[in-house]
Amino acid sequence: ARLISTETTIRNGLCFRFWYRVYGSNQGQLNLRQQSLISNNSTVVFTVRGKSEVDWQEALVYRGTTGNYRFILEA
Repeated sequence: ARLISTETTIRNGLCFRFWYRVYGSNQGQLNLRQQSLISNNSTVVFTVRGKSEVDWQEALVYRGTTGNYRFILEA
């Protein structure tokens, strides 16, 4: 599954904040990708693999790059 953001312009940095819950050791991987709208290349900027934590976890991912990007959450 993928959730894709709209175009985002980063000028002075950006903090991408979201909550996730990955319960069980047989779960897959959750990635946050930053995709350049100029080159269409994407970079994984956050990843978490299956955990056995019951509670929701907060992720704060700071990006200091500038330009036009799209963010993709994929599981």
